[in-house]
Amino acid sequence: MATLFVDAALLKLANRYIETLLQNGLKYLWNKYSALPGKVTSPEAFQSELHSFISHSVADSVRPQQRDFGILVSDLRGFTPLMEQHPPFAVVELLNHYYRVMIAIIDKHGGVVDKFMGDSIMALFDSKDNPDAPQHLLNCVIDMQLAMDGVNAYAKRKGLPGIYMGIGINYGTVITCELGSEIYRELTVLGDQVNMASRLATYCLRGQVLMSEGLYRLLENDVVLGHVTEMHFKGKAQSIMVYEVLGQQSTRRVKLPVRDSRKSHRVDADLAASYHTIEDKLVSARGVPAQVVDLSLHGMRIVSRQQQDYLDEIRITVPFLAADNAEIYGKVLACRPDGDQHFLINVEFTYIDDGTARAIRLFIDHHL
Repeated sequence: MATLFVDAALLKLANRYIETLLQNGLKYLWNKYSALPGKVTSPEAFQSELHSFISHSVADSVRPQQRDFGILVSDLRGFTPLMEQHPPFAVVELLNHYYRVMIAIIDKHGGVVDKFMGDSIMALFDSKDNPDAPQHLLNCVIDMQLAMDGVNAYAKRKGLPGIYMGIGINYGTVITCELGSEIYRELTVLGDQVNMASRLATYCLRGQVLMSEGLYRLLENDVVLGHVTEMHFKGKAQSIMVYEVLGQQSTRRVKLPVRDSRKSHRVDADLAASYHTIEDKLVSARGVPAQVVDLSLHGMRIVSRQQQDYLDEIRITVPFLAADNAEIYGKVLACRPDGDQHFLINVEFTYIDDGTARAIRLFIDHHL
């Protein structure tokens, strides 16, 4: 059965590839045979010459190269529980619609989709013959986030909850190469810069765009900044500065929408809870006891004996709010000492099911 998705990056590469082969191949053969007017070649000889040319061209085109790329990695917040709690075919239909919208935007800005990774998209902006690749990358991610209103209107018509996207962007030198075997192979890029973009995407809140310091230096006169945070990434000896993108100011003067209000009504609470930390989409086996001390429609504050880092992802269970112990996913916005061996942790929700959302709203309305 054919795969559900066709990689737009490979299609583009194939088209360019064929165009180059035709242009260079015909030019090569014309130059060779036009200089020999008395020469008459057989169809077999011509086919052999063309086959040899194409074989060498293919080998040259897939040889590993170093080049600068803008790198975009998008990731949907809370997609796994969405898939678990709603009809899978409806979710796939929504995901395909989301892909169609985002691929069109990436293509419009000169990017190429490299691959899909579940609910994630990786796209590349080649610097070859394009010195404005960083600006095109910035404009692209802004348009992608703006387009989420339309995607969520589609979700609502299908009876599904809204989805939210985080995007990590970076710029730097990577290796372009072909990976695989005779059975399956693909053209892709590798390197630390790719890993950085992917890591930034995992740290994003709903509707957020985070960029690396290197990319910020190229766009500092063009980008509207939000929070600038020093973060420690796994495998990195030194801390890294991470920059929140709020908009573009030089030509378009557009700002990203705020997907969740962090200033909604908050009420005091005293609810038993527990949470599990999440890393690389793997939920830890050990639960951490906690107490919910205040609650809003979009987040909560909890007290725990375990310290958490900024933008850690956690899965929270509050038995009081749902009969089936529904789970809430969130990101840590702040963590500070609170009394003897305790920490007060601010959490913003990244996913919450409809039933738990209604229970929280009723709780807040009752306590206002």
